[in-house]
Amino acid sequence: ITSSADIIALLQTYKDEVSQNVWDIMSVAFGELKKFVETDEKAERKLREFSRKLAGPSFEKLGWEPVIGEPESDTKLRTLILGMMIYGEEPAVLAHAKKLFTGGLEDIDPEVRSLVIGSVVRGSSELELIKDLLQMYRETASADIRDDIRAGLSSAKDLAQIDLLLKQFTDNETIRQQDLAHWFVYLIRNRYARADTWQWMIDNWEWIDTTFSGDKSYDAFPRYAAGVLSTPEQFASYVSFFTPKRTIPALTRNIDLGIKEIEARLELLERDGKAVREKLKEM
Repeated sequence: ITSSADIIALLQTYKDEVSQNVWDIMSVAFGELKKFVETDEKAERKLREFSRKLAGPSFEKLGWEPVIGEPESDTKLRTLILGMMIYGEEPAVLAHAKKLFTGGLEDIDPEVRSLVIGSVVRGSSELELIKDLLQMYRETASADIRDDIRAGLSSAKDLAQIDLLLKQFTDNETIRQQDLAHWFVYLIRNRYARADTWQWMIDNWEWIDTTFSGDKSYDAFPRYAAGVLSTPEQFASYVSFFTPKRTIPALTRNIDLGIKEIEARLELLERDGKAVREKLKEM
């Protein structure tokens, strides 16, 4: 592979792959393509279509429901394939996810529960849905359900929903301090929530510093932000905000690594972005 665009042709040759181990590698490669289409609606639509076509044959074989006695590799692969079909916005898959959701979270297969919640959240702009899920998050005694709700809620696209979620970050009655870093990374990885989550961090840094300066998760904020910021403007904001904080020993290393990571990402987007988008549009 000489360019990220070559990943597309490589993935096409594995459309009929059945090995879960190979699909694990394929999903990582496919995920790399997503960052190239964030600012190009047509290219993103093509990538979603590619996701459906790539995962379609395996979805036809595996479906939604586990089969008694099936190998563990099929169980794991089903989750991956359903994730790609949901990303591909296959109407029948989205409709089934919504049907499962209305039946109650406890009755959804734990292997796919976070996917189902995320699918429903992305397809909705209702604040009541977010409020209801947050209430379930507060009340459930199940750590697994709590984790799945967090993952699903963090998929929100609607800005009002995202704002509501960010307001929970400083509410210890909803989000425990030890869980905040997980919420932060989930939301900042969501491109629809990235700018607002980054701004929340800037606006609330004094609270973060007071709350986490003696905690092992303190350095997670520059580290997780650097893992996703991907525009020159975001890079400039990162450098401007964190450079003065290099004097804080707990943050110095991650800030320096973060600057290098964002620089490398920007170089990659500049070098391969156009070729990836053109390749997708030709499909």
